[in-house]
Order: sequence, then C-alpha cells, then structure tokens
Amino acid sequence: FVHSTHAQQAKIYRVAVLVVGSADIPQIKGVRDGLQELGYIQGKNLALDIAAKDSYDELRPLVKSYKEKKLDAIVTIGGTATGVVKKIAPEIPTVFYFGSDPVQAGFVKSIARSETNLTGLTLHTGPEFEGKRLEIFHEAVPSLRRVAVLYNVRGENPGHEMNLDVLRKIAPKLGIKLAEKPIKVAA
Repeated sequence: FVHSTHAQQAKIYRVAVLVVGSADIPQIKGVRDGLQELGYIQGKNLALDIAAKDSYDELRPLVKSYKEKKLDAIVTIGGTATGVVKKIAPEIPTVFYFGSDPVQAGFVKSIARSETNLTGLTLHTGPEFEGKRLEIFHEAVPSLRRVAVLYNVRGENPGHEMNLDVLRKIAPKLGIKLAEKPIKVAA
C-alpha cells in the first residue's frame, strides 16, 4: 500500500496597482500595508504588480493584459486610471482612490450600493468643494484677482469638468479671473 500526500497549494491572488506618476506615494504604501495586515504576503499568497506609468496611454495595453490574465483585483489611483479599467475590464473587481465623487463620475450607482465591480475611496464629496476652496483662498488673500487652474484635459475623468464648471461659476462672483491650463500628460 502506497500512501501519497500532496501539500495543498495556497491560492496566489494576483492584484495590480495602477498609477500615473511615481510608485513612491503613500497610497501604494497603504495598499501594501493593508494587504499584509489581511494576511496577503508577496511571494506566498500574493502576486502584486505595481504599475507606475508615465502617461495614461500606457495604462490601456496594461489593463488589456490584466483582462486576458483574469487578475483577481485592480487598485487604481486617480479617476482616469479608474475610467480606463471601467471601460476595458469592468469584470475585474476594482478598488479606486481618487478625488472626485464616484457617483457623479459614473463609477458607481450610489455610495451605498455600487452595483458595479468598482468600490473605493474619494477625497471629497463633490465639485462644490472646489468652489468652497476658492472662496477660502480668496478670504486668505483678498487681493487675489487671477488663479491658474491646472486640469486634465483628456476627458476620461468626468470629475475634472464638473470641478471646472463650479470654479467658472464661483470665480466671477469673487472678482477672480481663471487662467485655465489644460494638461494632456502627467509630468
């Protein structure tokens, strides 16, 4: 009688983190720390791919490859990265971190129930916050007459346009002229 035992292999979860810019940011450290606290260890039961790219255009082919590989989850930092995943690989569970309202951006149906494979964290509750920020800035510097507004012109993150619309309405009431500066690539 021959008795063979096979050690049961632990599943290795494949997770990617997408960001345009540097990988040396607190959000990525938070993802790593959080996964480790939950028992996911790189090389043991986790294959973590940190994809810090120089431009949003580099994300599309990467997300397509993640879709083909059927990753277990994607973490996105920024609304544009989230939009790319939503468009190309909506079936992959995605956790986002960005600065706009995820409902207004079209990523989730409501805060209570996303009804999508997306969930995550946001920095503020809506575009009206941008108007309030400008008002406070004007209170701090009453002589302020011109403000440069840098924004992502690519149009993949609807939050940018909503924020800009609010600023366009508030600025004239404060006697401020906006100098809009569209940015097409991450620097």
